[in-house]
Amino acid sequence: MLNSFASRCAAVLGLVAAFLAPGAASAADTPKRGGTLTFAVTAEAPTTDCHATTTYASIHVLAPHYSLLIKVDPDNFPKPIPDIAESWSVSPDGLTYTFKVRDGVRFHDGSSLS
Repeated sequence: MLNSFASRCAAVLGLVAAFLAPGAASAADTPKRGGTLTFAVTAEAPTTDCHATTTYASIHVLAPHYSLLIKVDPDNFPKPIPDIAESWSVSPDGLTYTFKVRDGVRFHDGSSLS
């Protein structure tokens, strides 16, 4: 009976070691920047009104359809780059940001952004 118990323990320990070994090897790898991240949003967007939602399901659906003052440079994260803003400046105390909006930006109803 003891041999049977010892054999089972050895088998369990062997399986645990086999499952943990690949994780330990990949954790030691040096992180690399770039590549493609594929993810799934597992819920239906409850609304497409971007002002009335805070769910990731809605945000992921809506984000490609609107612009921001600035966005993050995908090739040089976390460097900010212009989107609607043509340029911006920060006050010496860091409390006030002033954005110069590029010409020709319009709201969804066609009115000019000024």
